[in-house]
Amino acid sequence: MRIFDVAVIGGGASGLAAAIAASKGGRRVVIVEKNDRIGKKIMASGNGRCNLSNKNLVTDTSYQMYNNRKFVTYALNSVDNAILRSFLESIGLLSSYEGDRMYPYSFSSHQVIDVFRHALEYNNIVLKLGTEVTGVSKANNVFTIKTHDGKEIMANAVIVATGSGANMEKPLNYFLKDHNVIEPIPSLLPIKTDMTYLKGLNGIRSRVMISLYHDGEKLYHEYGEVLFKNFGVSGVCAFSCSSYIARNIRHSNYNCFKLVLDFMPEYKEREVLEKLLSRNNIVKDSDNLENIFVGLFHKNIALNIIAQAGYNVHTHADYEVMKNIAHTIKNFELQVTGLPPMSVAQVASGGYDVKNFSKHTFESRVVSGLFVVGEALDIDGICGGYNMHFAMASGLVAGRKVGEYLDK
Repeated sequence: MRIFDVAVIGGGASGLAAAIAASKGGRRVVIVEKNDRIGKKIMASGNGRCNLSNKNLVTDTSYQMYNNRKFVTYALNSVDNAILRSFLESIGLLSSYEGDRMYPYSFSSHQVIDVFRHALEYNNIVLKLGTEVTGVSKANNVFTIKTHDGKEIMANAVIVATGSGANMEKPLNYFLKDHNVIEPIPSLLPIKTDMTYLKGLNGIRSRVMISLYHDGEKLYHEYGEVLFKNFGVSGVCAFSCSSYIARNIRHSNYNCFKLVLDFMPEYKEREVLEKLLSRNNIVKDSDNLENIFVGLFHKNIALNIIAQAGYNVHTHADYEVMKNIAHTIKNFELQVTGLPPMSVAQVASGGYDVKNFSKHTFESRVVSGLFVVGEALDIDGICGGYNMHFAMASGLVAGRKVGEYLDK
């Protein structure tokens, strides 16, 4: 039976990067992918535009956007934005920035897949598609990979890049024995909130400062657009908040989480009050609060702000009423009630416990020659290209380090 130098399990971003890096020097590499094509999740990244990285990785060297951020330090310092761009260009993929976010120059995830496919062919990397791995074992320094159809693949080293169960209908099979698994929680997805007293907001968008609180302590905040849904809120900044909920929910419950929306973040509460009083003088109808919001907010947002402040549209707009409404505009509360299922998530918070692996090589501390990269590990970042960057960075590091292992 043919023995490969390296078997990469998973044909996503981390697995593709790992395979290309591992193939240097003419090593025989095989990718084992359970889907019928590579890069299935890459296709969906960035709404089909494939958000590859983020400039803030350079400016925030503490990597606050990740859980287990001490573990990601080596990989992200070794493969920063410039190095990742250079690697992608070396295989034929030009990139471009839109704001802080890095995308392929074509802004098409299809082009990313095509470039990787050509790179695999150029480096003589074997593809075994439609092949699900059920187990990995090691004997006499050779790994045996068992597949769903009863076949076996032999290799001298293995890189596990299976991703997580995000966007999948059934749970991921964490098949490595003797490696702890942190329970996966869906992340980067909409947030369910108590909509009992909120009316007519479904489908409405608004730019806000959104803050997530846990037992009164602020965990995260971000300015951006939220999309109200009949079950809660969606949008990029809501997705990022969901990652902090996922990281903390194992030791808590949803009742402890609260979202606070600031509809006028560029103004202090006192300034908001002054503007409301000024508008009240312009409208000259103190017995119809709704008129004060015309030209300021969507009608249904205004009605819900009035209601949450404890009033109705016919409440007389005196100073105290305006003061309370100004406070509500700056502190519109949504009680978190849950997260949608894993099949809706873009990533998962959880996976193989990083304590079982070296942050410098991604090699297992339990089984030598076994590496785990990307989202298969208990590593997740907020929305904005951070997960894609870590996936490829960890794959490149492990792909290079596996060569050192084989040379020994």
